[in-house]
Amino acid sequence: MDHCEPTPTPQRLPFIEGVVEHRGRFLAVASLRKRLGLSEAGPPHPPIVLLTGIGQDPCLGLVVDQVMRVVSLDPEALLPPPPRVFGIRAEFIRGVANTGGRPVVWLEVEKLLTSAEPVTLVA
Repeated sequence: MDHCEPTPTPQRLPFIEGVVEHRGRFLAVASLRKRLGLSEAGPPHPPIVLLTGIGQDPCLGLVVDQVMRVVSLDPEALLPPPPRVFGIRAEFIRGVANTGGRPVVWLEVEKLLTSAEPVTLVA
């Protein structure tokens, strides 16, 4: 998906950038950085928008800083999350895994973006 600026909508949550049209549908675009309470990093390159949803039907665009690689994870192989990972409470995390010697945290995107509670990363 080529990046185009989301169209702002009235009365949106602070981390929702707006909406974009994708394959004849309008998708909300959320900033993961804003949702996690991080300051804006000033884009050195165009933002990356990941499409997320169920199966092949995306329902949301998620703006992220960078994609290091794409991995396939078996949900059955996930370990339960500790009470907090980088300051994010366990209810916002589906699980953790080790892939290629690196930890991977699988976020519960739906809960993360629908909860009214503040979610703040700590260093």
